[in-house]
Amino acid sequence: MNTKIITLTGLGNVGSTILNILVHNIKEKTIINVLDPSFEVEGSFLDLAQAAMLNDQIELIWNDESLIHRSDYIFHTAGASVPQGKSRSAVATRSIEMVHEIFQPFRGKKQPLIIVISNPVEIVAYHIWKATGLPSERIISTGTLLDSIRLKYYLSQYFRVPSGSVETLVLGEHGEAMVPVLTQTHFSKENIKDKNIRLNLLFDAFMATRQAAQKIKATQGATMYGVAGCAYKIYEQLNSEEEVTLPLTVMLSEDNAELLGCRPIYFGLPCKIGKGKIEQQTLAGYSLTEWNSLKNAAQVIQNRTYNEYEFLKAG
Repeated sequence: MNTKIITLTGLGNVGSTILNILVHNIKEKTIINVLDPSFEVEGSFLDLAQAAMLNDQIELIWNDESLIHRSDYIFHTAGASVPQGKSRSAVATRSIEMVHEIFQPFRGKKQPLIIVISNPVEIVAYHIWKATGLPSERIISTGTLLDSIRLKYYLSQYFRVPSGSVETLVLGEHGEAMVPVLTQTHFSKENIKDKNIRLNLLFDAFMATRQAAQKIKATQGATMYGVAGCAYKIYEQLNSEEEVTLPLTVMLSEDNAELLGCRPIYFGLPCKIGKGKIEQQTLAGYSLTEWNSLKNAAQVIQNRTYNEYEFLKAG
C-alpha cells in the first residue's frame, strides 16, 4: 500500500488540535507534513512529534514545502485569528494573502483534496481554488457542519432531549448569514413542525448557535475542538466505504447557483460524502422563509467573495 501524504498548513490552536487527532487515529502509513514558519509553534510540533512515537504508522515532517505538491490531503488552517467580538469577514484580507503565499505557484503532482478551516471559509476556499487551479470539487470546507453540530447541541440542551435524538441542519454562510433549516429538524425522527414546540426555545437555541464562537472565546481564547472534530470527520468519511449526508461548504453546482440566483461561490449545503468523493445535493424542500434566507446568504457570500477578489487583483 502506498504511503499517504497529508500537509497541514498552520500549527496554531486549530492546526495543533487537528494534528493531535490525526496522530492518534490514523491507522495506515502516512506522512504528515506541517507547514508553519513561526518559531512560536516549534514546541507544539516537537510535543506532537514525540506523541507520534506511539503510532508506528505516522511520520511527522516539519516545513517541507515540496511535499505540499505531492499531498493527497491538505488541511488548511493558516489564517488570521478572528478577534474577540469581530466577525469572521474582518480577517479576510490577511487570510487571503496567506492563501497566495502558500499555494502560488501550486505544482501539484496529484489532485489533493483540500479541507479549508481558515475563516472566512467561503472566501478562503474560493481563493484556494483560484490559486491552485484545481477542480472546484477538490476544495471543501467545514463551514456549516460546525454550525449544525452547535445547533444540535443547543437544541438538546434547551429542550432537554438526548443529543442522539436530534437531527438538524444549518446551511448558507458560516457566519452572520447562516440559515437554520427547521423544516429538516427532527427530534426522534419526528419533525418539529408536527410537535407542540415552544418557538421561543427554538429562537434561543439558534441565537446561542450564532453566538457560540464568542461565548467560547470569552474564556478559552479561541475555538478549536469543535472545528477540528469537523475537519477530521470529513477526512474520516472520505476514507470510509459508507456514504452519509453532511452539511458542507462546497462550490455551488450550476443548478444550485441558478436556484439561488448567484455567481459561482462556496456555500454550505447538504452533501453525500464517502468512498473518496463528495456529491452535493440539489437544494429542495425548504419553506419560503428558508428559501429567502438562503438566497440572502448567497448574495452576502457573493458580494464578499467577488469584492475581495477584485480588490486583490487591483492590488
